[in-house]
Order: sequence, then C-alpha cells, then structure tokens
Amino acid sequence: MGWERRGNQLYYYRKRRIGGRVVSEYLTLEAATELLVQGQDDDRQECELSQAERRERRKAEAIEGELARLTDLADALTLAVLIAGGCHTHKRQWRHKRG
Repeated sequence: MGWERRGNQLYYYRKRRIGGRVVSEYLTLEAATELLVQGQDDDRQECELSQAERRERRKAEAIEGELARLTDLADALTLAVLIAGGCHTHKRQWRHKRG
C-alpha cells in the first residue's frame, strides 16, 4: 500500500494478488483513513493479549516452524529418491531417463 503521484495529485493505492496477477485498487481518503484506524485497533488488541495467549501463539509458531522444516526435509528426500531412481525434470515434469 502506498501513495502514488499521478500528475500533480497524490492517490492512495493498495496492491492485491488475485489469482496470479497483481491488481491495484484506488482507495478514497475515507477508506485509507479507515484502514489506518483499523490497523491501529489491531495493534492495540495485540498489546492487550494475555500472557497465556502469547504463550499459545509462541507454541503455534514453533509448531509451524517445525512443520516447515519437516516439509523441506520431505521435499529433499523426494528429490533424492527421484534422482537416484534415474529420473530428471523436463518442462517441470519428472521423467525417466532413456536407456
């Protein structure tokens, strides 16, 4: 999100990804102000979290980190097995090598 200069005027645009494309949305001054206020409210709510909620959030983040590490390990293992089995990639597809 940010301000963009078009000619001599400033406009507030928000970039969003829809499907595989990035789309720019023009936001009126009222909508931009509302987003700013909403962001401040979110920050305020974040500060008001209890210690138990923070602990739970840290646990969830640790679990997500472990899951990401295991996913990377599984991807590496799969790649090693395919290569050891005589496969290669061609146009992003795995194929057996000839002869």
